[in-house]
Amino acid sequence: MIEQNNNLLNISLLCQTAEVSHSGYYQWQNNVDTRNEKEELDKKDFELILEAYKFRGYDKGSRGIHMRLLNQGIRMNRKKIHRLMNKYKLMCPIRKANPYRRMAKAMKTNNISENLVNREFQEHGPGMILLTDTSISFRQLLKDKKLRQSMSRRGNCWDNAPQESFFGHMKDEIHLERCSSILDLRFVIDDYMDYYNNDRYQWGLAKLSPNQYSTYLKNGEYPIKI
Repeated sequence: MIEQNNNLLNISLLCQTAEVSHSGYYQWQNNVDTRNEKEELDKKDFELILEAYKFRGYDKGSRGIHMRLLNQGIRMNRKKIHRLMNKYKLMCPIRKANPYRRMAKAMKTNNISENLVNREFQEHGPGMILLTDTSISFRQLLKDKKLRQSMSRRGNCWDNAPQESFFGHMKDEIHLERCSSILDLRFVIDDYMDYYNNDRYQWGLAKLSPNQYSTYLKNGEYPIKI
């Protein structure tokens, strides 16, 4: 604007109006080429980010993108990924609240339900108290397979956390709206299982996929070049 109107208005007046210094204005003018180069680099890096984001059709946040690029031999720190995602309006998927965190908070406040039934199963009328399956068939299956069952103390279901975490990620990341039949659903789940085991890198698994991490534990060779 200042340059375009230089014939009509004094540069000093325009700088004063815009509340910028003369030196700042001329420095900005002299750095045009540098800014253009930086913009081109940002565009190229964002193309890599976008490719990683869309990999196999599952959206990812900055951490997932960072690990995907790392497994491709491309090093890009999370701050830069986050900056470029914000710059080009690439939205990071937001996970649903973790029920186990709410549970932990409730347990810390000693919010434990009373035993209202007190084994008086016939005192409250039909349909008022429902009893769940005793899972005899499940325990028989464990016995047949010579497996031992592990349970937390009563009222503490933390043994379920890893499995519930997996199902939570799966429900958030797969696109059930694309399924119109059982066959579609099977295909989507099979594809996700392959993706999860081979291409879904996890921060807690040394930035590797589950299968990569399993191999790493067996042979001790970290697959990513450091």
